[in-house]
Parts: sequence; structure tokens; C-alpha cells
Amino acid sequence: LSPVCLGSLRRAASGLSMNAKQWYQRRVHGGKGESIDSKSRQQQILLFIMKIAQYEWKMKEIVGKLLKEKDERWAYYKRECHGRMVELSEYFSGDKPLTRVKKDIALQKWFQKLASTIENLHYQNSTLAGRKIMRLINALKDVQDFHQIDESLQIKQFLGDTKDFLTKMIRTVHVKDDLLATINVVSDFSYAWEMMRDYVGLMQSYIKADPAIVLLLRATFLKMVSILDQPLVRISQCNSPDLVSVSAFYSSELVKF
Repeated sequence: LSPVCLGSLRRAASGLSMNAKQWYQRRVHGGKGESIDSKSRQQQILLFIMKIAQYEWKMKEIVGKLLKEKDERWAYYKRECHGRMVELSEYFSGDKPLTRVKKDIALQKWFQKLASTIENLHYQNSTLAGRKIMRLINALKDVQDFHQIDESLQIKQFLGDTKDFLTKMIRTVHVKDDLLATINVVSDFSYAWEMMRDYVGLMQSYIKADPAIVLLLRATFLKMVSILDQPLVRISQCNSPDLVSVSAFYSSELVKF
């Protein structure tokens, strides 16, 4: 998420707690007093909020899907890498039918070792796994310069595919649960609680003019859930019996939108 966009949104929200015209003149015109259409400015800011909310919603969906499929993706990429290393090891054994390749014990054992290393990879320690995978990628790059490999397009294709799968494994290993938590913190919208009351009428007019705008507003309402979450954090942490009543109050306030 762009800190510039979110920072601009916070400044706009803070500015709209006072008169929109005064804020715009002070920020853009240096307080010279140029006239401005306040309604037009509100429309721009609401559209800005809706687009950011839509972006955040899509981002959370993508990250959630990646987390859900993490085990499956890791296992698939790992299986593909391991299988290719085993095949290359067998290829250089000289016993493979129809290969017509000279036996190379050194390369055979080297690919066997790589296959074993890949098979033992685990992503529980993402930093360690990432370093091991980077070493494997660099090793595959170095081995491409060998004469026996450089003149075989099929082997080079195998190595290229393996590097691609290893790269995907690195990306997969760095998708962690705390990424969603970070997105939630960055996209927090609780500071705009009072500001959003001024936009109810504008939201309703948008829906009347173009029902398709509901798709953008849906993401905006989901973003506004942080308005409900923020006041409940401390209450929940101290196990207060007021949690239910406070939650019901803020829920009813959100329903008014």
C-alpha cells in the first residue's frame, strides 16, 4: 500500500474536520483565498477513499488466497524441483536408455545432492529456507557453464524451469500470517469516524445515479469496519464485560451508513 496515498488520505480527513474550503486554500493555494467548489472537493475525496478501499480489499483477498494455498503451492513447487534434479541425476548416470550421454559420476552425485537438499526444505523458518533456496539458484546458474550442460538445450530447459520453481518457492515462503495484520494496521480507518458522517448523502446520491458504484462502496464499508474494531481493542484485552454493549453500539452506528 502506498504510504503517499494513505498519508494524503489522512491529511484530507484531518482537513475536512474543519471547513473544506479553508483546508483546500491553506494546503493548495497557500491561504490566498481563491474560491473553490466544496462539493466537488468532497466528491474527489470520496472517490479517492473508495478506490483505496477497493485496492486494499483486493490485496487482502490475494494475500488470503495465498495463505490458504501456501502448503499446496509449496509442496507442488518442491515436487517439481526435486523431480527434475532426480531426472538429471539419472541422465548423467549413463544408464538411461536413448540418452547417448557419457556417464559423469560427478554431475550425477551433484544433482543427487541437490535433489536431497530440495527434498529436505521446510518453510517454518522462512529466513533460513530463503537463504538455502538462493544458494540452490546460484548453484544452478554456475553449473550452466559446464560443457556437458551448455550444449544440451533439454538440460538447460530443465535447469531454467527448476530456477523458476525455486523463485516461486521463495515468494511463497515470505507470505506469512503477519502480512494480513500489517495490511490491517496500514489501512486503519478509525481516524475518519466523524468525517464519514458528512458523506452519507453523497454516497446515497452516487448509488441513485449509478447502481454499479455499490461495488466500490462495498469495499469502503469493509474498510470502515476498522472504525468498529479500534474502540474494542483495549476493552477486549482487559476482558471487560462491556465488550458486548460497546460492540452493539458501534455496530448500530455503522448500520446508519
